[in-house]
Amino acid sequence: MTTKDLLKKFQTKRTGLSSEQTVNVLAQILKKLNPERKNINDKMHFYLTDKV
Repeated sequence: MTTKDLLKKFQTKRTGLSSEQTVNVLAQILKKLNPERKNINDKMHFYLTDKV
């Protein structure tokens, strides 16, 4: 998913947070998850892998 896709999933209507707060929370979550990153068509995509 791209960051734009993720932000759509966490719309302010559902969370009750402002847009700026939503971006900050999403950034914190991404830092903790440390997802794999790949550039596809000049867009950064994040994905999780099963590292066993």
